[in-house]
Amino acid sequence: MDYKIISTQEEFYNIKKEWELMELKDSTISYYSTFHFNYTWWETNKVNTNLKLFIVCVYHNNSLVGIAPLMLERMKKKIFHYWKLSFLGRGDSLNFIINREQGNEGKILKEIFSGIEQNSDSWEKLELTHISEESVLFWHLMKNGKYNKYTQFLVQNPNIKLKDFESFDEFKKNNVPAKTNKFVNKLKKEVGYTFEVINNKYDRNIFKEIVEIHQLEQEFLNQEKGRAERESLFDDPKKKEFLHQLFKSNENILTFVLYSNEGDIITYNTCYKFHDKLHFWNTGYHPKYVNYNLSKVRMYEIINYLFDNKLQYTIDWGAGGYPWKFEWTNTYLTTYSLSMWNPNNKKAQYINKIAKIKKKLI
Repeated sequence: MDYKIISTQEEFYNIKKEWELMELKDSTISYYSTFHFNYTWWETNKVNTNLKLFIVCVYHNNSLVGIAPLMLERMKKKIFHYWKLSFLGRGDSLNFIINREQGNEGKILKEIFSGIEQNSDSWEKLELTHISEESVLFWHLMKNGKYNKYTQFLVQNPNIKLKDFESFDEFKKNNVPAKTNKFVNKLKKEVGYTFEVINNKYDRNIFKEIVEIHQLEQEFLNQEKGRAERESLFDDPKKKEFLHQLFKSNENILTFVLYSNEGDIITYNTCYKFHDKLHFWNTGYHPKYVNYNLSKVRMYEIINYLFDNKLQYTIDWGAGGYPWKFEWTNTYLTTYSLSMWNPNNKKAQYINKIAKIKKKLI
């Protein structure tokens, strides 16, 4: 086996076919590790001079068998500037893409880290976040004396495994929050609504509509509720452009919507669909319906729809073990973070030493 570091967009695009074949065969990766997600993110952010591609590709008998979708990012910490090596793009569950049919997962991962270590003159800090406990990457780190001590618990990702239940009626017995039926009936009676599932490729592109609703919600929270810390992710031009491009004819994006009888969006939930998972990542509601406990009504209708259509997805709620998520489930996925300063770099060790001193003084 040998590795190659991809640093140009042309090289990046040239591995599209192999990457997409591997991602379809690897059920352990999320949508955040797909070629389309990462390439679209890079297309939007490549103008940033503080970013560089650092994609480690492993080859066996001239065939691509492993991909570590990484990038270098120039960071500033007080008076110091340094290069951080991290996952390309963003997401709540990140991973390396491995040819699972090859059967040499350990060797492939070892070669990826050889590429990282042998190019340590390019980075001061290695920081890989949101590593799933179910991934071969996580277990490789756990078994490695060099990386184990730098791999720490990061966050819980609550999830609902619909395959564990025979029907919606069984699910409702212990997993639907109290009074949810009351909230559903109240919204039906006082407002009236229809529930729709919109696929961005086969139905229509709903991006513009959800942007408007999400921004209305954030304005309401800022002005009426005094939640000055709340911002819409669509207020960031780069994030908005990335998502705008990602939404185009994308069959992996589903949006669950409650429409009023007048045709207004009451509330929505957008997710990425990949393998057997739905990755929830954005919700919003129209402020004029704020008093209708919309999060519970929305979730009730989504789960009911999935059971009715015999879609046994695992609903991944994303990062954060919040009470409103655990009202619906007792299960979660744990993610971890590998964070370490380059042991062979004097600048990295100096920054790390200063950081430790400051931490002791706090």
